[in-house]
This record gives sequence, structure tokens and C-alpha cells, in this order.
Amino acid sequence: MRKSTLVFAIVSLGAFSQAGDTSYDAAGVERLKRDLQIITGAAQASVIQKDLDALMPNGQIFKPAQAAKLSADLTNAIAGKRLSDGDALHMAIELNRFLHFSGSSTREVQSMILDIQDILTGVAATPDSTKAVTAAMRTMVRRTDSPLVPDVPTRPYRFPISAAPKYERSVMIEDFESGSIFPKWYSPKWSIGLNAVLDPAHKESGRFGLLLIAPGPADRRTSLAYPPKPYVDMRGMNAVRMWIQPYGGDPKRGMISTGYLDGKGQIWQVDLPDVVSGTEPFILELALADIRRGVRLTDGIIDMKCSDYCFWSVGAYKITVDNIMFVYDPTLPEFKGQVCPSR
Repeated sequence: MRKSTLVFAIVSLGAFSQAGDTSYDAAGVERLKRDLQIITGAAQASVIQKDLDALMPNGQIFKPAQAAKLSADLTNAIAGKRLSDGDALHMAIELNRFLHFSGSSTREVQSMILDIQDILTGVAATPDSTKAVTAAMRTMVRRTDSPLVPDVPTRPYRFPISAAPKYERSVMIEDFESGSIFPKWYSPKWSIGLNAVLDPAHKESGRFGLLLIAPGPADRRTSLAYPPKPYVDMRGMNAVRMWIQPYGGDPKRGMISTGYLDGKGQIWQVDLPDVVSGTEPFILELALADIRRGVRLTDGIIDMKCSDYCFWSVGAYKITVDNIMFVYDPTLPEFKGQVCPSR
């Protein structure tokens, strides 16, 4: 999967652009991916460093010694591991983006580091070797791992039922009426402790909502995702909408992010600091333009297909959700898959 966690920081939404991310070097990423899959020992650190150097922007922003340490730590973490094509590609994509971090928000940089951490955890790298890699990355960008900082929507997104925005058309992602959750929904290997069960007592309509309970502690990250088959066509839509029942949670103890993977495997996220608070059900409506933090970006252009719909979280919380859908709200801007900068 497809992940990251959450942090709090309001960042401005830049103007949309139809141009892709010119920092993406497809050939260089493919070369790094291939070399990550054949590491057997420390001697190959120089190969990885050469790949990273080739991906570095003109006028390198990192010292050679920093790149060398990251290469050595990466090599140590994955030596002898079997990285799948997907894991190796995702790691190469994120490392390429990390090397071009200077235009990214704090939250984006934290997401890049957490994504590398999660991939290493998924391939059974040791905790110490994983920590060495993430520590090297944080040193390179002069960032700490705490506190996690959030990007939040620029528009109102929590509405009382009686004042919910009207929409003209919709496409359902999940209404939970099939009577089962798993294996349709899944959690990544790094997600620990999330309990997801059908909830017949709380729902907007039909027979069931989905009850999500995460026990914490405060720094524990969890995630749940649903890959619709076939992909959901987002064309003509401009918002995500769902019904939510909170249970008086404390936003200081737990927070949720939501978003989706597009058809290219790029992940688009936004943090929702206050959806766990209160006790009255409400409608969550998020403009697609506000789901703007990208993870594992290639060209940075959304292709208007949803291959997975996801929740990411940290800490302790409890909510029930129902009727997750894409909608067209005539009061919101049109959305056609523009580049969504988080800065």
C-alpha cells in the first residue's frame, strides 16, 4: 500500500498547472529500481550511490558524504532481501522525489521518509537498519521525526446533516452493503491494531456502516484501503463525500487522513484533524482540489481514476463511516486532474 501518516500544518494551495513534474527521471528511476533488487552486500553501496547521484538535481543539494551514508544504510537494510517489482519501484520513485525535496512542504517530506520506512518494514528489514535509513534522510533535510505536522483542507469540509452541500451527480466507491469487509478492504504490513467491523447500528442508509477503532498509542500508525474493481472513474466529479459518526474522540490523541491512489499508483492525501471529535453524525465533503499532498509521484498529474480509496491514521480514535462516494458539487471548482501542489 499506499500510505503515510498525519501531521498538522496549514499550507497554501498553489495555482494548478497542466505541466507534469519535470524532476521525474523515468530511466534513472528504473535503473535504481533494478539495482535495489539485486543488492547482496555492502560492496554494492557504491552502485546505489551512483544511481542516487545520477538522479540528483543540477547543483547537488546534498553533500557527497550524506548521499554515501544513505546509500550505505539502504544497502545494509535490504541486502539479501527480495524486493518485489512493486516495492523496488515505489522505493525508487520516492527516493527520486526525496532528492528533489527543496520545493516540498514539511508534511510532504515527512511522508516521503515514512513511505521509505514502511517499504523497509514490509520487506522485513531490521528495525535498527530501518531507523538508520530514516535517520540519514532526516539529517539530509534537517528535519526531525516529531512532531508530525498536518496539511488540512483549504475549504470547509464538515457539515451538519441538515446543512450538507447538495450534489448533482455521484459515483459510489463503497456503501458496505455487501455484508463483508475483508478481503475487499486490506491493511498494509506496517499497520498494526486497527479494528474494522460492519456496524448495523450506525449508518446513513442501508444495513451497515463501517466501524473503525484504533486503540493507539499516540504514535501508532494504521491504514485501511479498498481497491474497487474496476477502477472508479472520477471524470466529471469534484469532491469526495461520506457520512461519519464520531464518538467524542480527542484530536490530540488520534487523527485520520483520507485520499486515494490514481490509476498511475500516485497517492493523494489530506489530513482531517477534527473528524474524530463530537458525537453527532455529519457529512464530510472534500473538494478534490484539497486532496493535494502527493506520495510516490511520477509525473504529478492525476489521471481521474481511483484505483484504491484509503484511510490513514495515527493514535487512538473511533468513527463509523458510510456511503463513500465521488460527487459533483456545483458550488466547487471544476476538477480535471490538474497537478495538485501541496505548497
